[in-house]
Amino acid sequence: MIEYTLCFVSFLIGIPLCFRAMASLYAVIDHWYAIRVHYRRVGTSIAVWCTVFAGLGLGLSAPFGTAYWLGAACVVTVHFLLGTLAVVLPRAIKWQEQFEYRTLLKDEIQRRSGTTGASTSERDIAT
Repeated sequence: MIEYTLCFVSFLIGIPLCFRAMASLYAVIDHWYAIRVHYRRVGTSIAVWCTVFAGLGLGLSAPFGTAYWLGAACVVTVHFLLGTLAVVLPRAIKWQEQFEYRTLLKDEIQRRSGTTGASTSERDIAT
């Protein structure tokens, strides 16, 4: 029972350490406007957090290390899923709005011109 508890604890430890390692990597983007001033802080942050993250993961024994890396893998998976949704969802909503607008516009044109959807040649033959 204690082994399962320790595995769960190592899983939980892997989550914030993975977040900190990813945040240190994003610091390059965050401080790019003044990287000449902040390069030491950014470099130190990357070195420390990535070393702690990888060192702890590689230093743990078999069941605990696996749980630790599983927690980190969950963080990375959620991060990529949210990033993908942040790109895809607005595009999908915009596409749906454009489709609805085109349908509304087409219906409005048909209503104003009095057409029922028949082609021009069919209307010419009928008149």
